[in-house]
Amino acid sequence: MKKTGKIELEKCPICGRMIFTLYGNQVDQNGERSDGCFCQCGWHKTCGGELKPDKIDFPNHISLNEAKRRFQAKQPLTPTYDDFIAMLRYWTEIQFFYLGIKYGVCLDRESVYIYVWGGDVVCEYPTIEEFAAKANINGMLLKDLWPQIKDVDWAE
Repeated sequence: MKKTGKIELEKCPICGRMIFTLYGNQVDQNGERSDGCFCQCGWHKTCGGELKPDKIDFPNHISLNEAKRRFQAKQPLTPTYDDFIAMLRYWTEIQFFYLGIKYGVCLDRESVYIYVWGGDVVCEYPTIEEFAAKANINGMLLKDLWPQIKDVDWAE
C-alpha cells in the first residue's frame, strides 16, 4: 500500500531525538507503523497523545505529560501499578509476566479477572476498583508484586 502523506522528521516530544512521523504519528523510515517504532527513550509519538496529553494513548503505557515528567526526573517510562489500572480502563486487556509465567488481565462488562495465558482464571472481581485493591496471584496482592512484574503490554 502506497503512503500518500509526506514522511517528516520531528523531535521526540520526550527526549528531543529526531524521529520519523506520518500525519503526526511516529513511523519507521518507510512510513510503516510497527512494534519497533519507538524512540530510543521508549516513547511512541501519536496524534492522540498530543491532542490529549493527560490521557494514555496506545501504544504508550503512560500519558504524554507523565512521560515528560518522568523523563525529566530520570525515571523509567514503564507503568506503575496505577498506570496499569489506567491502561486496563483504556484497552480492557493487558498482558504481563510474573516469575516467567505469562498472565492476562481482562476487563469485561461483568468482571475483571487475571488468567494464566491460555489457561485458568487466577482471580476475579466484579468491579475494577475491587480488582485494583484485591487482585492477587497465589494469595499475594498484585500491587505488592508489581516490582517483580515484567513486560506489561497491551494484549496481543
